[in-house]
Amino acid sequence: MVQIREASPSDYEGMLSVARSLPEWFNEQGLREMAADLRTHHGFVAVRRTGAEEQVVGFVTWLPRVGDVNLVELTWLGVTPQFQGRGLGRRLVEAVADRCGQIGVSAMEVTTLADSVDYAPYARTRAFYRKLGFRDWRVDADFYGPGDDRLVLRKYL
Repeated sequence: MVQIREASPSDYEGMLSVARSLPEWFNEQGLREMAADLRTHHGFVAVRRTGAEEQVVGFVTWLPRVGDVNLVELTWLGVTPQFQGRGLGRRLVEAVADRCGQIGVSAMEVTTLADSVDYAPYARTRAFYRKLGFRDWRVDADFYGPGDDRLVLRKYL
């Protein structure tokens, strides 16, 4: 059985292990940035329980947007390959949406590579967020480097 719960510092290595299982999305720089961010970002984990043992099989992190009390940014999300397609990513994002409701936040935002960047894993990422009701908000040209545009997606709650 997989449960969603709030992340704690004892989950950080498990969260990074999930990210390492997804090299199409998490390169070495991304792993370093995520490791640093875990100390200051909020999060939820999907954990598989086997008896008294827990294994992190998915995670989401988020942060209130500085200067906008009505917006949170999803910063990192991942589900191990063997647990993808079971609704865990959706459940993790819903956990953040529920928390937003508790704290009076009305929108969530996420950034990813734009449609102009031809890379299949990120086409899946965009499709995932759009399926959850996120809408294209804006494109920042060359944000990640020449030809690497950033797409900002937003969902109002």
